[in-house]
Amino acid sequence: MKRRRQFFLYIFVISRFLLSTLGSSAHADDGVALHGFSDMKFIYDSKDDSGSFSIGDVDFFLAKPIDKNVNFLIEMAFQPAYDGVSVDLERSFVQYVVDPWLKVSVGRFHTSLGYWNDTYHHGGYLQTPITRPVMERFEDSQGLLPAHTTGIEVRGNGLMDGSNLGYIVNVGNGRGPVKDPPAFYYSYNKTHSFSLLLYDELPNGIRFGPNFYMSGLPGGFQKDGLGVNDPTNPGVSGREVIYGAHFIYNSPEVEFLTEYANIHHDFNNGDADPDGATSTNMDTLYTQFGYHFGLFTPYVRYEVNATDHPDAYLKQLTQTVRYYTAGCRYELTASSALKFEYVYANYIGGNHDWNSALDWAFTW
Repeated sequence: MKRRRQFFLYIFVISRFLLSTLGSSAHADDGVALHGFSDMKFIYDSKDDSGSFSIGDVDFFLAKPIDKNVNFLIEMAFQPAYDGVSVDLERSFVQYVVDPWLKVSVGRFHTSLGYWNDTYHHGGYLQTPITRPVMERFEDSQGLLPAHTTGIEVRGNGLMDGSNLGYIVNVGNGRGPVKDPPAFYYSYNKTHSFSLLLYDELPNGIRFGPNFYMSGLPGGFQKDGLGVNDPTNPGVSGREVIYGAHFIYNSPEVEFLTEYANIHHDFNNGDADPDGATSTNMDTLYTQFGYHFGLFTPYVRYEVNATDHPDAYLKQLTQTVRYYTAGCRYELTASSALKFEYVYANYIGGNHDWNSALDWAFTW
């Protein structure tokens, strides 16, 4: 009952907020840009041997210039699940623009971990395929990377010798006792998280660059299936270091994306992996290729998520898994697209499963 009341309170507050925003946006000089994304899909999963209809996240995205140098952005998502609907504040930050080379933001934003996480955000319509690569999924969707950071972001970019050079620096709350939810309003670590992304965009559509992330892993209680701290299930403590790089090529015909990340965990005494290891080393990679034929974009993607031990923190990565994805996107209208996708997962040791999906994604 408490959860139901909380949900309706969310609905009331957000509805009042959106109505007041929409009302004020009728004035041409208000500067409000309200956007949204959602999708509807049908999924067939070989593990269940059945098909299901599914409503995707309903994502509201609002950006408002406060004055000449200050911008505000908020992104909220209604996320259907097995037990109802949850509401997540995905991004919320205020930004001060000194010049193109120096923009300072404070709030919650996407961590600078490469290309995908900083480009496609939460609107499925923005990306060519239906699904995100496993390494790029969000924390509540079994993702491997810390996709969100609450803290300070400094970024900038500009032309230099014919190419667009850019950087993004994040300093914020580190990882929590569990990876989801991210540390929203409290830093569990004595040291904060730090991330750095550098990139170079060339005039021919090529972009590349490295990235680095570091955070502590605090001890504490894991949560049980109801989201309550469980004293019988202690968390792990230690350190997380991530190195990565991306290479992107976009042209009117070709879309090529590849990203790599090495995730290394060192655990303190008493917080070892299930098999006794005091550290875990994971390599994750995806390579995606698409070709535009008019309104059609067929695409393929290969992913590998490898680990030398079952990880005590990222508990879902217990063995090496390879994913093979193929699909096609059709631009139905200027603001909606139909997508079909097939995903085959091959687990080390010979186990495998597959699923297929038909998706109608749109924006407004």
